Amino acid sequence: MSRSILVTGATGRVGSRLSRTLLERGDRVRTVVLPDDPGADRLADGVEVVRGDLSDPATVAAAVDEVDAVVHLAAAMDWGPGANDHLFAANVESTYLIFERLARREVPPSRVVLASSDEVYPTLGATEEIVEDRRLAPYSFYGLTKELDERLAAFYHRAHGLPIAVARFSLVAEPHEIASPTGWSGRFLFAAGLRALLAGLGRDDAVRVLDQAVPDPADTLVLARDQDGEPYRFQFCDVRDLESGLMTLLEHPAAVGETVNLSGPSSFGYDEAVPALAERTGARVCEVRLPGPRFDVRIDIGRARALLGYAPRHGVLDIIGEL
Repeated sequence: MSRSILVTGATGRVGSRLSRTLLERGDRVRTVVLPDDPGADRLADGVEVVRGDLSDPATVAAAVDEVDAVVHLAAAMDWGPGANDHLFAANVESTYLIFERLARREVPPSRVVLASSDEVYPTLGATEEIVEDRRLAPYSFYGLTKELDERLAAFYHRAHGLPIAVARFSLVAEPHEIASPTGWSGRFLFAAGLRALLAGLGRDDAVRVLDQAVPDPADTLVLARDQDGEPYRFQFCDVRDLESGLMTLLEHPAAVGETVNLSGPSSFGYDEAVPALAERTGARVCEVRLPGPRFDVRIDIGRARALLGYAPRHGVLDIIGEL
């Protein structure tokens, strides 16, 4: 049966794909678009547009009223100094307004899906596989806003019976981004992006070693190891797998009241991904041992597999093979 679904963030990488899939199966899709949204050209044809800001109650009312379901993807992402006020308004206030408006409706929605993030854990400081029951201790204000969103979701599910499911996204990437030093996935493998990440984490000793080892960081892949020679590990989610997971959360009855990790099929070592990417792209490789703890990102998706049948198909070598 055709449904009316509000997809916030429908001008983004994930939301634009999800909107097209919903439209293709016969659903009606509504979204909210900022007047100066730089991603407006991504909007799928046929999406009903409400112009405004999700931190404005009138805009939220126009967006939320009479839809059958909501997928709340919209969020500001900013790790810069001075961004906290904007992050709180865009991420926390908007989520509160959406949930509050839904709770006041005479006819409740059939499903609400909230996009959260693995920054609630966080992942870069992890030393073991990350399961959903891990204690939340975000290191960024962005991560804190997502933790607060999750607490709002738990409250409105418990107190008002909203049928909410929460998805904790790992880093999300388009397939082509792995070959770009500025891509969401590529920045973890190319020297320039890795350097910026290490600097942001206060890893000045590792930055110095990297600078000495890599003369041209823009076009060099780094096979990073710790001082014992163990390769860095990472895990991200191809946008196609994430879309599949969101569709399942939107439909599966077991999703209500649950929080699940959504990521790729498995983590990968830099000793696997970097040589394969170099062979495919012709980029230079620098193998370097960096002081301090290595990235050891391993995200468990067993709950999503068992509860929902989530089955991501795009591992890092599959994605590199598509280049």
